[in-house]
Amino acid sequence: AIPETLRHRMALFRAEGRVPPRGFDLFTLTSWIAVFLGQGIVPEGYDPLVDAHDPADILARLEAARSQIQATVQKLPSHENFISYQLSRARRVA
Repeated sequence: AIPETLRHRMALFRAEGRVPPRGFDLFTLTSWIAVFLGQGIVPEGYDPLVDAHDPADILARLEAARSQIQATVQKLPSHENFISYQLSRARRVA
């Protein structure tokens, strides 16, 4: 049987995509989301608190995150170079 607290958490995620915080959780927020999505529980709506934020501010934050990710990716080696480097290190150890 599913405990009532978990039932409530599942229902809230299904309805609004929210995971209510609890101080003694074993999982982080992102882990709960992964668990629910992995179990096929997909939000049907969104958290109404989102409406309290200015859409332009949200867009600006997302664009800033995108820029930061792109800048980080540009510093990384290509997949081919990474694999070559790892293989060369493995050969030296072997």
